[in-house]
Amino acid sequence: MSALTKRRYTPEEYLALEREAKEKSEFHDGKTIPRAGSNIDHVSIMVNFACELHTQIKQKNGKVLMCDMKVRTPDSRYFFYPDILVLLEKSIFHDKETDVILNPSIIVEIVSKETEAFDRGNKFFVYQEFESLKEYILIDQRIPRVEKFVRESKRVWNYSSILGLEKSVRFETVEAKLNLNEIYRNTETEAFLTN
Repeated sequence: MSALTKRRYTPEEYLALEREAKEKSEFHDGKTIPRAGSNIDHVSIMVNFACELHTQIKQKNGKVLMCDMKVRTPDSRYFFYPDILVLLEKSIFHDKETDVILNPSIIVEIVSKETEAFDRGNKFFVYQEFESLKEYILIDQRIPRVEKFVRESKRVWNYSSILGLEKSVRFETVEAKLNLNEIYRNTETEAFLTN
């Protein structure tokens, strides 16, 4: 499953293959799509963000999970690996394997030039099917910008953009505030802007 396949799979076939695969793939309405690779800045931003958020919400029984946990849409047409997901309720799993989450509260994607259109377009449209999803966060890998979509109703989302290392992002669904200079610590973005 390391390359785009022409054959269509059922969700059950996808999961059986994915759990044995060496390289991760996502499931898009019957097709398997290889998961995009990461570079050092992508991973650094992901770790910085997850660690900072975990530190702030661990006393509130929230869970911050990274990259190896899948989410499944209610209709089972899509399985994604979000960069970061936050659970604020008791976890609901697809099955006893506990590797597919059905109730994410916050999803975070780190966008690059290659993934940006999909992350803010079709992927976000699909993510809106999760009734549990309260916030969708996009972190730009190239410039210090965090974009936040906060759910008001099923298809109505409030948008805000936070730009600059001196700024911070506040969460609406959990008491937490992250400084962008911490999110981008030790990355090319931070080095470029501070030199």
